Amino acid sequence: MGPKVFIATVLIFVAGAALFYLKYSVEQKEARLTEMRAQYLEDQKALRVLKAEWTYLNSPGYLQNLARRYLTLRPMDSRQVIAWFDSVPGYIDVTPFKAAGQGSFQSAREVVQASMAQPPEARDEP
Repeated sequence: MGPKVFIATVLIFVAGAALFYLKYSVEQKEARLTEMRAQYLEDQKALRVLKAEWTYLNSPGYLQNLARRYLTLRPMDSRQVIAWFDSVPGYIDVTPFKAAGQGSFQSAREVVQASMAQPPEARDEP
């Protein structure tokens, strides 16, 4: 057997091994791709369910029912508005109106109107 035949035989075995490895590698990648596609479809289905749940949980009727059941909210009283104005710096000071005997205010709009009715020199403007 000559050296050419030996080299050709070795090359044939190397090419066969490389082809076997390539075929095995492609089969593994195809199996992984099939798994990933199945997982993608499951995730899409779960996402549709979650979107439907989110839409239901954010519906105005459902939120109103939850608020009515678990929260003790009622309309604000004028005293709460005045207390809020007093507690926030930079807003209209309502103490002069209370001290002047102008009574309690029914709404924040009345506080603003009363403030604007006051002469400019009496207002504390920077």
